[in-house]
Amino acid sequence: MEKKLNPDRKNKTIMRRLHTNGFSSADNLIKTLMLLDLQLEPGDSILDFGCGSGSLVYEFLDRGYHACGFDIHNYTSLRQPEDIRFFRFPETQDKSSKTDFLIDDSFRLPCEDASFDFVFSTQVLEHIHNLDAVAREIARVLKPGGIALHVYPRRCALVETHTLIPFNGMFNSASYMRFWAGIGIRNEHQKGISSTETLQRNMDYHKTGLFYRTRREIRDICARHYSQTAFLRNQYYANRPFITPGKVLEFCRILMGKNRLRNMASASKMEVLATFK
Repeated sequence: MEKKLNPDRKNKTIMRRLHTNGFSSADNLIKTLMLLDLQLEPGDSILDFGCGSGSLVYEFLDRGYHACGFDIHNYTSLRQPEDIRFFRFPETQDKSSKTDFLIDDSFRLPCEDASFDFVFSTQVLEHIHNLDAVAREIARVLKPGGIALHVYPRRCALVETHTLIPFNGMFNSASYMRFWAGIGIRNEHQKGISSTETLQRNMDYHKTGLFYRTRREIRDICARHYSQTAFLRNQYYANRPFITPGKVLEFCRILMGKNRLRNMASASKMEVLATFK
């Protein structure tokens, strides 16, 4: 990864090319780096932390980068069996674990020190219980001058994307969640179950799978391992203004259509954390 020689001119040229390709999630990450005067070059090494199916790993591989993915369990959808070489998993996997990132201080990425120019995660950070251990490991595998970008749901989001409860990232007391369960709020996995069972599932998930932190809490943790920490939501969503006629129309369609809460959660802008080695 290197500095751009002529940021303004080069940005415009690359942005036109990205939009021509349809502007995928991988392109959005590349664009955010460009706005930081950083340019990924073909051959640069990239790690998708919490890679899931591996689709973003393939997107970066197709663009000529040395990309690989890591996840606690193997959820990959491989194009061909030999592609497993692009993915990393813990040496010992606890398949009985109810959550992916309830890890302890012994957590270690199966990667060499200073081996990646860029590390990113998408909708992972809110699930990490031991953020200090994860931040330490990502810092260890980043090269000097490397950067990590984490895109994840905002704590103050209007609708929490997993439970579909309004403002559940900030308010998760039993009485608060009991109210929403009582009036029938359910996610896709809770259809047809009682309000009591829904409440219990949501409470259990907040204990083992959801860990929303304030910006200050995240900054304090990251300061132990990185030279600089920044929140870059505006840069990540550059060229996507918050209020436009199209956005208003989209919101009206959401309110009038089915699955309103799910669509509102999906339409919400994410938080974006950047940490610099």
